[in-house]
Amino acid sequence: MEAGFDDATIQDMRRAQLSKIEQKFNERIREYRHRIDELYKSAYGRAAAESQDAEVIQLRNAVKKEALLKGMRLTIRTSLWNSLKATDTYEEVVEKAQVCEQVVDLRRLTEESEAHKKAEQQENEKNKNPELQQIMQITYSLGSRRVAALIDTGSTTSVISSDFEKQIPQTAKKERSIENLNLITACRDPMPKVKTVELQVKLHSVDSDPIKNNFHVVPNLAVSCILGMDFITNLEFRINTASRRISYKNIGKQYHIVAKVSEIQPCHVCVIIHQKLEEEIKELIGKTEIRKEDLRKVLERNKHIFATSDSDFGEAIGEEHSIPTVGPPVYTPQRRQPRVMLPVIEKNVEMM
Repeated sequence: MEAGFDDATIQDMRRAQLSKIEQKFNERIREYRHRIDELYKSAYGRAAAESQDAEVIQLRNAVKKEALLKGMRLTIRTSLWNSLKATDTYEEVVEKAQVCEQVVDLRRLTEESEAHKKAEQQENEKNKNPELQQIMQITYSLGSRRVAALIDTGSTTSVISSDFEKQIPQTAKKERSIENLNLITACRDPMPKVKTVELQVKLHSVDSDPIKNNFHVVPNLAVSCILGMDFITNLEFRINTASRRISYKNIGKQYHIVAKVSEIQPCHVCVIIHQKLEEEIKELIGKTEIRKEDLRKVLERNKHIFATSDSDFGEAIGEEHSIPTVGPPVYTPQRRQPRVMLPVIEKNVEMM
């Protein structure tokens, strides 16, 4: 393909390739360095590649070093960056890069080994107790209705959703007054309570004695009912997570039931609560034009407190500050930066 081009055109093509060269995946630094050397020789000629003239050597070092750093894999370049000096030659940068390559390889092997051990440990724990991290779900009777409930040992109290509470006949519930009770979710967010009701439930078809328990009614609950530690302790629950077998006592009699595994995790419940509240707020703002207009006015009045860019730091006007200086101004020459970083520096300076 290159037979139809003259030497100058081929050299221009090679220089363009050298400026865009990148280290390949799994390519070692020595192999990457060899490609750069060969491409430089083809782009600038053998004389420039082998010259011992000081100016030519300086230019050759700069071009090769820029190509090496620009196309180097990010993991190696990140590890290398703090050890670089502006006076480092191309050969010195290559040596440092090879050291960093070994460090990166060792770190990767260590992380893979730790990840493998962690995966094995989790698999062993899962095999020992496959249902340990899942919530159990049982079905109980409320009057003539069968209702699914989550057994949550992380919940101190039992709760039901406000939607479900509305479906319970008035004759099947008694409202209770419990003061100074603050409910929070697993995410430690406040959970509003509508009221507290006493319900009579049955867990087992053979168990003829209804179980009385107080349930707090809360809005936006992802499930109909959660049986907390108050219910579990009262009935002396014994839970076998491997077989999902639950034993409980009611008025001195022992009963056994088998639970199912629920697909809803505690964090999912919290997320659903947050999503529903957010949807309600959005719906309220959307329906109430006055509220939307008021919100817009508040934002407009305070738009000066919002940053419009990364360099917008605001202004402190509460205090005056001064730094007394003695003697002539101190001047230090600007520190030399790698050429590959100059475009980034210029871009940030322009933004400022």
